[in-house]
Amino acid sequence: MASVEPVCDLLTKELRSRIADDVTARITLALLQNGLDSYRAIKILYAASFSTQAQVLIRVLVEVRIDLQMFLRLTAENPQKAARRVIDAMMLEKIRQQRETDFGGHQLVDGAPSPVTLLSLEKKLVTKYGASAGRAMRRHGFSGLSVRDRAITLGLSDLYNVVYRNFSRNVHGTDYMEHFRAQGIATESSVPEFEDSRDHVALSTAVTCLWKMATMVNDEIEHGLGEELHKFWQMCTSFDHWVPVPTGEGGNRAEV
Repeated sequence: MASVEPVCDLLTKELRSRIADDVTARITLALLQNGLDSYRAIKILYAASFSTQAQVLIRVLVEVRIDLQMFLRLTAENPQKAARRVIDAMMLEKIRQQRETDFGGHQLVDGAPSPVTLLSLEKKLVTKYGASAGRAMRRHGFSGLSVRDRAITLGLSDLYNVVYRNFSRNVHGTDYMEHFRAQGIATESSVPEFEDSRDHVALSTAVTCLWKMATMVNDEIEHGLGEELHKFWQMCTSFDHWVPVPTGEGGNRAEV
């Protein structure tokens, strides 16, 4: 698998130098690092012939790539409000988790906020954003949109429908044919061709997602790595088994 990791390492290093004074840099770093770590884990799993398990992480990488672009869109409008919205959405989700466990175990953590404090904060956040938006943020995160709707907003419907939804079967363990094939139980004559095609799409998606994340971050922080990213993309699109993957608004495929 081609690698964009060195560029991502430079970008994460630069973001770390900014996080003390810039909360948006801290959130951007968390998203990029998540994508980079997922990409590296995908490579390890494929190298060990765990393709089905790797595809679970490709699904994660797709969602993180979508979230990064959604966040950068919000920061373009108002960086402080964007960061605050991410933090508030995380808190709403944490409070929901606590309520569903009847706040069990919080007393074991020194200095942890009490249930009364958490519920009071939740009420303030719901008042701040409104009941409908508060519910959406609690369920879907800072954007308030489902993964599907986020993908549509960014022109990534094909990426969602073809890759994300297909690889969901691996997350939920609902497609046992994958495991039958691995054990030699399935007898379809086209299995090798199917697996090759699936893996070409999967790996092209992983590379494209991380490349796009690096490109967006580089543009955002003006770190001057555009030429390196351009050369990397040219190399990728020259591969014999490269599969063009949607990269942005309008469902467009990347062009160089």
